[in-house]
Formats: sequence, C-alpha cells, structure tokens
Amino acid sequence: MLAVLTLCASVAASQENPLSITSEADTLMARLIRSPQSASLDRQLINEYIRTLNPELALVEVSYAEKLNLLGGSAFELKGKIQASLEHIQPALENLKRAYLQSPNDDVLLIIGILEYARGNESVGRNVVRRIMGRSPGLSVDLLNQYEKYYLNGREIVARAISSLLHDLDPASFTTFFPAPSVTILSPSGKLVTEAPQVSVIFEVRHVRPLQDVLLKNQSLFDRGSEPVRSVSEDVSTSYTQMVDLTEGRNLIPITVTDVFGITTVDSLSIDRISFERRASWQSPLQDSLEAGFRALRGYVPDRALTAGKKVGYRALILAGGPGTQATGYTDKGLFLHRLFTDPYSGFAAEDEAKLLLGDRVTAANFSLVADEWLLKGTTFQSTTVLYLCGNWSVKPDRWELSGASGEPMDVKPVLERLSRVASAGILLLWDGSIDDRQELENGLARWADASTVPITAAVLGERSQWPEQLIDTMTVPPAEPTAEADLSLSAIAVLSGSRVVGRGQPVIPLVQSPARKVAAEHARLFAQLGKKIASERVSAQAKAAILEFCSDWRRYSEVERYVEGQLSIEDLAARADEFRSRNR
Repeated sequence: MLAVLTLCASVAASQENPLSITSEADTLMARLIRSPQSASLDRQLINEYIRTLNPELALVEVSYAEKLNLLGGSAFELKGKIQASLEHIQPALENLKRAYLQSPNDDVLLIIGILEYARGNESVGRNVVRRIMGRSPGLSVDLLNQYEKYYLNGREIVARAISSLLHDLDPASFTTFFPAPSVTILSPSGKLVTEAPQVSVIFEVRHVRPLQDVLLKNQSLFDRGSEPVRSVSEDVSTSYTQMVDLTEGRNLIPITVTDVFGITTVDSLSIDRISFERRASWQSPLQDSLEAGFRALRGYVPDRALTAGKKVGYRALILAGGPGTQATGYTDKGLFLHRLFTDPYSGFAAEDEAKLLLGDRVTAANFSLVADEWLLKGTTFQSTTVLYLCGNWSVKPDRWELSGASGEPMDVKPVLERLSRVASAGILLLWDGSIDDRQELENGLARWADASTVPITAAVLGERSQWPEQLIDTMTVPPAEPTAEADLSLSAIAVLSGSRVVGRGQPVIPLVQSPARKVAAEHARLFAQLGKKIASERVSAQAKAAILEFCSDWRRYSEVERYVEGQLSIEDLAARADEFRSRNR
C-alpha cells in the first residue's frame, strides 16, 4: 500500500512539473491538451521543437499528428527540418525539395541551400540562397542565428555549412559576428637570441566570444573540453605565462587560440638559441693529457702557486669542425684549447666568456648567429678577442672560406674585418686545419693586420702535427732553466708549432699562463733563499750538500717553502734528504 501511494505521489509530482523545453512550447502544449485536434497548434509545437533542436520530441509529435491526420501537405517540410536538425543531409534534402514543390516558401529554400553546402555542392547552395537575398533583408542575421543554434547544440556539419555560406554571401557580416581572437605577445619582445635552454613566454588573449582552447607550441594552456557554453558573448582578457624548452638554432613557437565557434588565430614568435654547451660525448685525449699534467703538478705544489687568475676583458671563440674524418682531430684541438683558456691554472678567460662551437655545430647558421649576436655585439673597446678557427679552408684573395658540417662554405673574412673596427684592445687569431693555400692566407692576414687600427696578432698553425703535445709539455713540465716568463703570448705558441706570426707590430698580449714555468721560477726563487738560510745553519757540510741536492728538484717545492718560512727545521729537512738518498741508491 505504501509503495502504491509513493508511486501515485511521484506521478502527481511529475504532472505538476512537466518537462519544460521553452515557455512557447509549454504554452502550445497546454493549449493542445485543451484542443487535441487542432492541426495549427500541432504544427506550431512541432516547429518549436525543430527550432530548439529537439528532434526526438518533434518526431514523437509528428508521429502523433500523422495518426490523427493533422499534418496534411506540411508533412514533408516538417520531416525535412527534423532530419536537417539530426544532420541526415540527403533524406532531409529529398523531403524539403518535395515540400518546396508543394508549397514554395523562402524558409524551406534557405534550408535547402544550407544543406547543399553541407554535402559539398557550394555553387548550388549559393545560387539557391541568392534567389531569396533580395526578398530577405535580414538574411545574414537569420544565418547568424541558425549558425549559433546548430553549433552550440553540437551540429557541427550544418554549422560549418552555414558559416561557409555566410562567409561567401556576406563577408562583412561574417567578420562582424565571427571576430578572430586577439593575441598580443608581451615577452620576449622583438627578435630574441639566447644561450638559455628555456625562455619564459608571456602573451595576452582578448576576445568577445568564449574560448575553446589555447595552445602554446604543443602545450595546452586552456581547454574548455565538453563544458557547455551558456552565452556566446563573453569579454575575455587573459594573460598566459609559460616556460618553453629551446633547441639549438631557430625555434618557431606558434600560439593558437580557438573560440567556441571554431574561429582560430595563430601568432608565433621566433627565438634563436646559440648553444655552447659541451656535449657528454665530446672527449679529447689532448685535454685528458693536460688535466693529468695539472694533477701531477698539484701533487707537489700548492694550488695558490699554480692559480693563474682571470684577466678582465678577455673573450674567446673556439670554432673547430667540419665535414670528413679530419673533424675529429679538429674537435680534439678545440676541446684542448677551451680547457687551456678557461682552466684556473693556465687560463685567461672566465668560462662564460669562452665559447665553443665544435663538430656538427659548425654550420653557417650557427656561425652567423654567434658572429652577430655574441662576437660582435659583445665586443667593447676594452675587449681583447681571441679566435681559434680550425677546419678545412679554401683561401682566395677576397675570401677565407671554412667548410661547415654539411660542406657549406662560410666566409669568415667579413666578420674579422668588422671585428677589427671595434676590438680596440686587440685580436689574437690562431688559424689551424687543412689550408689549400697557406702562403696566400699568411699574406692576406698580414695585409689585414697592417691596414687595421687595432693591434692584431695571427699565427697559422698546423705545420707541425705535434704542436698541441708540445704546448701541453710547456704547461705541465717545469723547465730545467727557470728564466722564461710564465705568460705565453701568441708568438710563443707559434714558435712551438713552427709557425710564422703575422701582425701589425706583433703586440705581446699574454694568451695563456704556463703553470710549469711559474713553478720553476718560484722554485728557483725559494731555492736561492734556502741556500742563503742553510749557510747559517749549524750542520755538517755533508748534510748541507745532501739537502741542496735533495731540494734542487722542483718536486721538493713544499719542503723548500716550509723550511724557508720556518715551518720545517733543518734537522727534519736533513732527515728527509737522507731518506730520499737511501731510497734512490
């Protein structure tokens, strides 16, 4: 009994609150309940269901009306409109064309034109609709309303057909109703060239319609998804900030904004990334030998005696590579010189001021970027610029061409001539690799240096294949005669490679510091002090001789320094000398 009461109450409640589509449909339904045989009211209700895209309810009402024989000649028209709202294009066209033959009217003709567009017959649909344009001054507005109804109810095939038809018939109205979203890129502004692996992109989107999605490159920053659109008017003003990963070279970053009507705006920014990062796969036996030599020195000499110290205003570009098997040897030298120039014991440049382009990074595009955006823009009147250029060279009187990784020629002469107008403190140029006309290159460098107003020193290396190993020995093996200066100029390096130095005045600009020469000179100074101090010590002549023999080796640097500074007694020093002699008999 309780269940029956509950069911009755539920039915009563549903009758009190019937399903409401629109107020117009509710009114027509109420009137039909009072006048169920009214053909006029029934057709009005069916049209209201069609207007509001409720084809299921419309079909139910059509079926009811047909049973009562209420539709008469309007059956084809009503069925065609229902099928159109269901996007059953071909059946809808057949019924609507029959309806038009029975009773021609502009409303049916407009839907026929839209459906012809939907099935790909644009010219037919356009001609059909043009027949009623003169009789329907509000045709564009009608099409706009139709589009909104179909699109927002998910009938995209018909909606796209209406959009295309409106665009062809009335472009001005199309643009007014379907404005494109506005995209303003706030950062980065203008052309950006960076060494950073990421960049922050900031942009603003403004629109008078709701947005469907916002994409930055391949990242979704906003996606409405299936969220319903409650209003087709909306004032959108939103800023987006996103970090974007950059690859080497040119990065084209598109911004794509689409509104709920499918209208899309695409803008983009271009960011060039210069990468000087050292790849994990880059290995150099020359660099390994240099570092092994420095480790050996550090085993005997404290770091404070080795540290070179960076010089202000020194910048270096090391470019080594190109096509063919020789490129591996070129990159070995490039890695070695990069380490030599930036090492805390031998270098002159801070690591972020020594740029490295090796192997397949030696391309025309990269060289152009580096030359324009780093080498030339970053050079000041106080800058001393060091260039190491290694590869396969084709030398002509007016062109000095380096082969890039893909074999493309890169003329470096114009870059050097521009550089010589701004690098007032001087240019040091090391030229290396396979050179087809060495004499022409040397003569050309000499002419360029003579004509320049800034000091230029250049050396064409490579005649002796062992020059890197000889330079490593100079850095890591203290000489027997400690008279040489610790600072090495380009001229000194050229001597090691058997090359001729060219340049106006050949300025002696320190290029690297030899820790080994510095150790030898410092050891000689300390050894002289030791000799003076030991002369006053009360030990036998034999002990003095043993100490002097022991301390004459630079590897006794620490013992000599500690004794001279009073941290080691003469007895302890003599004991160490005796122990060393007994071990080496």
